[in-house]
Amino acid sequence: ISRPPNCFIIFRNELHQINEKKKLEDRRTFEEVSKDAGLLWRAATDIMKNHYRDLAQQKKLEFLTKHPDYEYKPRPKGEGKQAMKS
Repeated sequence: ISRPPNCFIIFRNELHQINEKKKLEDRRTFEEVSKDAGLLWRAATDIMKNHYRDLAQQKKLEFLTKHPDYEYKPRPKGEGKQAMKS
């Protein structure tokens, strides 16, 4: 089960969706979109950030409703997704 996205991830995903709607030759790479998202997020106003914080809170509440017994248990270092695939 994946955890709900935080406010920055929601913001970054919206930028990615906007990028995907552009013509193929005008699209930016995933890495470029991520860099841009970081710069824009740091420059964003509190009003804009609060909008995304509210969206993240909604996603979190939806997640907790669907998975009431979920408890985050981080994997020990070195046992990430890549280690599990092999």
